[in-house]
Amino acid sequence: MVIKEKETIIFAVIDLFTCGLFGLVWTFLITSDLKKISGDNSSMMNPALAAILPLFTLNIWGILWARKCGQIIPTAANNVGLTGEDKSIMFMVLQFVFPMFARAAIQKELNDIALASTYYKGPNNGQK
Repeated sequence: MVIKEKETIIFAVIDLFTCGLFGLVWTFLITSDLKKISGDNSSMMNPALAAILPLFTLNIWGILWARKCGQIIPTAANNVGLTGEDKSIMFMVLQFVFPMFARAAIQKELNDIALASTYYKGPNNGQK
């Protein structure tokens, strides 16, 4: 369950300069990380489908993907000692209005989980 932090600002700038094409790669990376930390093998968490299908479904798949991300993140956050809250609605609205902001918000949550997982020693704080 090891995921690495990613530079959200740099990814957002690259996404902006490539007119959203890098967003496909970023979505792929986010979905790969979420799949690692959740173990979810559903089609919604297939990185290739998550990156490509929003193009063909007028972003409906992307909105559903954002909802799924919002549901997975709290469980993953709790597993590393953080208090996670369901941000599904926020992610869905951001994905509908401006997908780059949705990816940035999801990436920020994943970065928090990645950072916490490097210091978290378990529910007993590393003691037996």
